[in-house]
Formats: sequence, structure tokens, C-alpha cells
Amino acid sequence: MKQNKPALWICFALFVVCYTASASLAAARIPAWMDEVLTLWAIRLPSAADVYSALAHGSEFSPPVYLIALHYYMQLAGGSLLALRLPSIAAALVTGGCTFVLLRRHLGLARACFGACLVLESVYNYAVQMRPYSAVTAVFALALLLWDSLNRKPAWWRSVLIGLLLALAISMHFYAVLFVVCMGLIELLYTFHTRKVRFVQWCALTAAGASILIWLPLIHASGRYAANDSNGLAYYARPLLFSLVWAYTHLFLDGYWVILPLLAAFVTVLIGRALNYSDDIEEQPDQAGLTSIVLGLLLLPLLVFLFSKAVTKTFNERYLLATVIGSCALIAASIPPTAFFRRMAPLILLFATFLTLNHTHTAPKRDESFASHVPGPDPIVVADGLQYFPLAEGARSEIKPRIAYMTLPDQTQNGDLTNEHQIERWKAINPNLFVEDADRFLRENANFYVVDMQTSDDTPAHYLLEKHRIELVDQVGNTLIYKSRTP
Repeated sequence: MKQNKPALWICFALFVVCYTASASLAAARIPAWMDEVLTLWAIRLPSAADVYSALAHGSEFSPPVYLIALHYYMQLAGGSLLALRLPSIAAALVTGGCTFVLLRRHLGLARACFGACLVLESVYNYAVQMRPYSAVTAVFALALLLWDSLNRKPAWWRSVLIGLLLALAISMHFYAVLFVVCMGLIELLYTFHTRKVRFVQWCALTAAGASILIWLPLIHASGRYAANDSNGLAYYARPLLFSLVWAYTHLFLDGYWVILPLLAAFVTVLIGRALNYSDDIEEQPDQAGLTSIVLGLLLLPLLVFLFSKAVTKTFNERYLLATVIGSCALIAASIPPTAFFRRMAPLILLFATFLTLNHTHTAPKRDESFASHVPGPDPIVVADGLQYFPLAEGARSEIKPRIAYMTLPDQTQNGDLTNEHQIERWKAINPNLFVEDADRFLRENANFYVVDMQTSDDTPAHYLLEKHRIELVDQVGNTLIYKSRTP
């Protein structure tokens, strides 16, 4: 059966266009969440030196290159959510494009289109965030593509570019240093398959890994702040075995927009088998390169987990986003290259296009329904540190000046202190924030409201209840609304 390449190209292009449109619309609509607000506040600082200084004082735990680049980009493109998220959307498309080129070399056009679609859907949530995860993944995808090209046509400059790309990734996120370890593992697997030792490549990887020494002052500062956070009894990012299993699950099958096209592909293969369509394997190059990439990437979460366990005490699945390239490549490679599948691939891509358009309809919106239950002009204490940043940044103009946070005495704190510590650090950077310690706040504000959205393990509401300073007056959904009472 002949492959319908024009239809396949058209459907793949349609998917990419609709994906970009869906991501752009979602990027314009989705409110900034806590970590994005940290990015916004940092890049609005007057200069690159101020951005670096804020990082050194714990505004967040990352190298400065991504934030400084976004700082200058904002001066050209403006400060809207869409404008600031467009670089992440572009980075996601680069990741998908690199995956497509890589898989087409090894698996043919149909499975390359399918694998690239899976990758794009898997990174969608990060494509609509002004965070470095999409950009770091795109840089690593370019390095993987160069590494595969190196196998096909050796050249010293490719190794140099790989080293530079890995150093760039490290300059945007500290955990990207483990990309060097992952790439070294991929190189070892390739050496095992081919019995070729490439000294220039090892020199490039060593230099890339050594580039993290540039950021040692920030690493030391971040390490002190992070250690203070991770000591909390209920720290959200503790490296637990369950977290590793959960990360692997999400990196393979996260959401119906990935699961349903995958089911459609395998149903197509089964139908082809039932109709006695035989495999029509296209000529393929040596598979040692792709096998090494897939195995190396599937081991990346384990590398990050062990590093987190031994060094940073912080593990999160967003540090592993590049693994989706390996997981989607494995899925694409596991599909038998039947002529019937290639014939039906355009329909599968159309189905994936329909699903990606549904992302926009499920985009979350900020819930400020509590506002009508807290008449002005009294302060509104946000009891959830996780929600303080989004509300302090994006609440409606009439309630935004009233948004406050109350920090607690050390002896009363328990659970996860990450959010409160982050608020305190930003208060030191920006004294204009409405953040006060409990004693001072209670002395200066006899009348106030407390809004507890019950989304994080913060304790201001519990503290005030124990002090008999507030009483429950209303509930809106899961949000508890308290009002001050006379001591």
C-alpha cells in the first residue's frame, strides 16, 4: 500500500498550527501561578544587576540567564502574559521539531510525525508558562539532535556545539547539569554498541559540566535558602520513591490528549494486522544512536532522583521534562511500521489536532469569587502562601491593595514553610509588599478578613483561630472566609 505523504505533511502542519494557536490562546488566558509571579517580579526589576541581586537574596533558586534574557525581551515585546510566554511556546515547537527530525532519520515519516505530536502534547503545560523548563528542554533537544548527527557525520565542531548547548542549559537551570551526566551515559551506551571512543566528545562534556562553576556564588546562596525550606516537616518536594514513580507515570502518559492518540495508533496497527497488511519497513540507518538516546533519557529521572536524595533534597517532575523525548521516541518505535498505519497516520494526526484544540477550553481561570464576601476597605489576609503571590500580582484592582500576608513566630510554625519563606525573602527585596509579622499586623489592624483557600500547608488561619482573633463567617466552594473579632 502506498504511503500518502502529501496528506501526512498537510495534517502534521495543521496539527502544529492548531497547537501553536491553542497554546497562544491559553497563554493569554491562564493566570500567572506562584512561580511565574516570581519570574514576573524579577524581570521587572530595573536592571540585569538587580535581577542577579534578587537571585542572590533568594527570589528563586536558579541561574540568571533565562531571567535576564526575559528582562530584556520584555522591554521589546511588552509585559503581557502572552508576550512573556511566547518564548516557551517557541521552545516547545523547537523540541517537537528536533524530535521529528531525529525520529524521521530512524523511524520514517509517519512515526516521526506521530512521535513529535506526542512530545508537543507532553510539554504543552510548560509551553504556556514563563518558566525556563520549556527552554531548557529545547536546548537539550538540539544537543541530542547534534549528537545524532555526530554519529552520522563526525565533526569536531558538532561536539563543541553540544558542549555549548549543555552549558547554556545549565545557565538557565541548575538541575540541567545532570543533562551532562545523561549525555555522558548516552555516549557510553553508544560506545558499548559501536566500540568507538570519541575523546573530543568527552572533552566537550567535561567542559560543559565545569561551566556550573561560574554560578557557584548563586549555588551557595540558593543552597542556604533551600536547606531552610526543605527542613519543613511537610516539604512539598521531598525526594520520595513515590515521587519518582509518579514522575515516570506522568512522563509517559499524562492526559487524554496523549493517551487517546496512542490508543488510536495501536488500534490502527491491530486493524492492519487483521486485514493482513504486512510490514513495509523503510530503509533505516543503524539504530545504536536512537537506542542510546532512549535508554539514556529513560534513566534521567533516576539520575535526578539520586542527585536530589544525596545533595539537594528537592525533587520535582518538572526537572525531568526532557525525558518525554525518550518516552515518546520509545512509543513511536514500538509501533510496527505497517503500511496500513502509515496510510491511516493522517487521520490519527487529525484526531490529535482536535484534542489539542480542547486544551484552550480547559484552561484554568483565577477564582476570586470570595471578593464579594469581603467588603472593603479592611485588609484581606491570604492564609495560603501558595495563593498570596498570584493574588498580590493579579487580583482585581479594587481588592489588590488589600491583599496581605501575615508571617508567624518561629515557634508556631510547622508543616511546609516554603511559601512563607519565599514571601519573607521577597519582602526583603521589595519592602512595599503588604507583608507583616503577626504581632505588628494585629497591633495595627483591628479589623481584617482571612481567606483560606486550603491549597497549601500554611498556618496563619490556624494561628489566629488558636488566638481567638478570627471567626468563620462564610465559605465559597473550598475557600473559608474568616473575620476578625475582638481579642
